[in-house]
Amino acid sequence: LYKDTGFYEYVGALREGVQRQANLRALYERACNYEKTSFKGVFLFLRFLEQLEKNQADLEPARILSDNENEHS
Repeated sequence: LYKDTGFYEYVGALREGVQRQANLRALYERACNYEKTSFKGVFLFLRFLEQLEKNQADLEPARILSDNENEHS
């Protein structure tokens, strides 16, 4: 969805774009991992993220890919 809409490239062109893209990749990975649990759906995923934010848990900045890493790995 990010790439189909051009949003991924758009945020990459903004200030701190590399970090923003890393954050989008991290969100995507979190959503994929969430869907592997017994919980499903966007609404419950958003509630899960709200709880993380409320508890200040697991909110470290996303890792930025190096030039040698592929975004599709």
